[in-house]
Amino acid sequence: MDCLFNARSRLGGAYDYCLHYDCTPVKGKLKSSYENCHGHDSAPKKTHVNIAPNDFII
Repeated sequence: MDCLFNARSRLGGAYDYCLHYDCTPVKGKLKSSYENCHGHDSAPKKTHVNIAPNDFII
């Protein structure tokens, strides 16, 4: 249930459900997988990781 609430608002305000951040490594390489808000591993794209404000890895 927490993920559902976090998917609709974060830090006291609503945001578009399609909003995400393209995160690139500053030094080194991306990890082979990242844990998302459900506790499951998600593989990143080759050059970046898409992270939604509720910590879901797209």
